[in-house]
Amino acid sequence: RSVPARILSLSLLQHFDRKFKTLLSVSSERRVYFPEELLAREDFVGQRLFVINVGKATLKRKGETVKILSNGACFGSGVMLGVSRVYLATLAALQTCHVLAISSTVFVEALERYPSQQAVQQLRRDEKIAQEETAAAVKKACTRKLLWRRFTDGGNLKRAFEEWHRSAKRQSGQRRWRDWEQDAREVTIQKWVEKQEAARVRARRRDEQPTVVIPAPPSTADGAS
Repeated sequence: RSVPARILSLSLLQHFDRKFKTLLSVSSERRVYFPEELLAREDFVGQRLFVINVGKATLKRKGETVKILSNGACFGSGVMLGVSRVYLATLAALQTCHVLAISSTVFVEALERYPSQQAVQQLRRDEKIAQEETAAAVKKACTRKLLWRRFTDGGNLKRAFEEWHRSAKRQSGQRRWRDWEQDAREVTIQKWVEKQEAARVRARRRDEQPTVVIPAPPSTADGAS
């Protein structure tokens, strides 16, 4: 797929202006990675967002595969935005990949030319949620690996299952808390909007009320008998 078409179709940038995305596509780095070559290394400082234009790459944490990224997938938006300093996981080419790299410098320069503060704030919120989901997936993968190792090493199967059950319960509780927090935030915003609308209605009604003029009492002429 062509570079402009790939950048324009990214859901990651859906809230940004078309001109902004076009400028990113022009300024992005075109790279080719061969199988097992690293794009990013976990816990290393970085500043680039990687977009898989064509090909597949594996996302790993502590040697455990978290997921496979294919055409149109992105990794590293957190370091590009400055939300985090280091990459959460290691990204390596599974097959020959054509990759687009967008640095934080290129992103900021595009924003200076086509400002979109609201879109940036939305992207930061989305990235924070994505990072939490990736961290949960990493933890799940590592827990699964640990449990399997204990099982194959002759450990107690019941104890391993109980540990897995506790881990799953904690993750479920965290998801419920995030959902509750999101619902509470939406309710607060809705109440604020309703309050503002009610205030505007009251102000409009006050403005529409006719002004009552009380006539002055008739005056008595001086010297009248």
